[in-house]
Amino acid sequence: MKFRKRFLGVALILGLFSLSSCSINLLSDEPEVTTKIKEVTTEDYSVPTPQTEGDYQVTYVCNNGFTYISKTTGLNKVLQPDNPSKVCSTFLGWYKDESCTQSFDFTKSVHEDTFVYAKWDTDLVSLVNEVSTTTIKSNIRIWITNYDKTGFGPMATMKNASTSLGSGVIFYESNGYYYALTNNHVVYTTTTYQTLTLEDAYETKYEFDILAKDAKYDLAIIRFKKGEELEVASVANYTVPKNEVIFAMGEPNGLSNTVSMGYILGNKVFTPDSATLEMSNVTFSVYINSAPIDSGSSGGALIDSNLRLVGINFASAVDQSTGDFKYTYTIPIERVREFITSYTTIEL
Repeated sequence: MKFRKRFLGVALILGLFSLSSCSINLLSDEPEVTTKIKEVTTEDYSVPTPQTEGDYQVTYVCNNGFTYISKTTGLNKVLQPDNPSKVCSTFLGWYKDESCTQSFDFTKSVHEDTFVYAKWDTDLVSLVNEVSTTTIKSNIRIWITNYDKTGFGPMATMKNASTSLGSGVIFYESNGYYYALTNNHVVYTTTTYQTLTLEDAYETKYEFDILAKDAKYDLAIIRFKKGEELEVASVANYTVPKNEVIFAMGEPNGLSNTVSMGYILGNKVFTPDSATLEMSNVTFSVYINSAPIDSGSSGGALIDSNLRLVGINFASAVDQSTGDFKYTYTIPIERVREFITSYTTIEL
C-alpha cells in the first residue's frame, strides 16, 4: 500500500484560512524496525557489586528507560538488585527474556553474559491523567506571520503575508526565560519579516525569539519570557524500544493542548523530498509511532511512559486512497540533544 508523507505544522493564511502540506518521501512504505539498548546510569536505582567478581557481565534492563551493567559473583550468580521505579507502574519482577514471560532465578549460576529484564504493570488511566494534567503544561502553540513590506516608513504595508501554525514543547528554563523546541519548517520563511507569537497551555500569549534552527535536524529553539508558571519537560537520555507506550502532544488543526496515545513501531531512515530541503533535510533514522497527529502538530512533543521527552514530531504518513492517518514520524531524542549541544551551551 502506498502512503503520502506530509509535514504537519504549516497552515497558510492568505486572506482566508487554509491548510497546506509539503511532501516527504521515505526509502520504502513500511517501517524497518531496529531497536537497541543504551547504557545510562542514574541515582534512583542501585545495582549490587559482588564481593568477588565472576566471569560474566550482567545487564539489568529496567524497562523504565535505563539499563545497568554489573558482574556475576565469584560463584557466577546474578545478584538481585533493588527494585527499579517507574511512574504510574507496579514492578512485577525480573525475567530472563525480553518479552518477560520467563522469571529469572537468582539462585542459579549462569555460564554466559546475561540479561535480566524488569516487568511492569502500568496503570494507563493514571498515566494518561498525568500527561493530560501535568506534562501538557509544557505544550505551546506557535503562530508566525511571514511578510515583506512595500513602501516606506509609516506608509509601509504588508506584502506576501502568510501565517504558519505549529506546536512546541518547553524543555529548559533559565534567568527568567523558557526555552522551547519546535520544527525548523514551522519557523521557516522566504520573506523578509516575521511576527513571532506563541500561546502557552493556558492560552496566555507571548512574543518569542528564534535562537537556533537547522533544516538538517528540522529543529529550532525558541525563547520567551516567563509569565505563567509552566511545566518544563524532562528530557530523556536514552533510546526508546519498540512497543513502548508514547503520547503525542500538540495543536492539531489549532485545537489546544491535544494528547494522543500510541506505540513505538520502529525506526526508519528518511530520504527528504528535494522540494523541501531548505525547510527539512532530515536524512537520519527517525522513530515511527502510532499516536495520531494532524496539521499543526509539527514541533510537538513525543512523551514516553516515564513522562520524559523522547522526540519531536515532524511528519506523518497518510493513506493516499483514503486519506486516513497511518504513522507519525519523530526526530529521536539523541538527535534533539545533538542539535541542542551544537547550537547552545545548555546542559540538560
